[in-house]
Amino acid sequence: MLGGKRDREQRKIEPTLLRVDDPESDPLMREELFGPLLPLVTVPHLEAAIAKVQAGPKPLALYLFGKRAQDRERLRSCTSSGSLAFNDVVVQVGVPQLPLGGVGESGMGAYHGRTGFLTFSHQRSILEQRFWPDIAFRYPPYAGKLPLVKRLIG
Repeated sequence: MLGGKRDREQRKIEPTLLRVDDPESDPLMREELFGPLLPLVTVPHLEAAIAKVQAGPKPLALYLFGKRAQDRERLRSCTSSGSLAFNDVVVQVGVPQLPLGGVGESGMGAYHGRTGFLTFSHQRSILEQRFWPDIAFRYPPYAGKLPLVKRLIG
């Protein structure tokens, strides 16, 4: 464990990094985390990490530390998560232009900036058709009407 100091008077808890040796049995990995906790799960190689992510519910956030562009692309294309960050943690939450939200069990929809406005808005389609003039070729039977339709849209 690294971090985790608390100040009850100021009601603050320092961000805490927690090493998770057995993610399948660790209670920390069974529930969604709310708080300054970041579990660290080490894996022997990228394919093992991808397999682990694909085997469980889609995470709210997924982080990869490394310099290889092909590793970033592989993780991006083979996993699904609410957000994906490379070589940093939690910073994406503070960027208003980036949509923030989950997928699957970690939540649906997104918010922040324009994306948040659209998520919490209802775009309502409204069509008003006049009764006259009404064009007869819109209605069945359609036999013999195809040449006229092709001329109109062609």
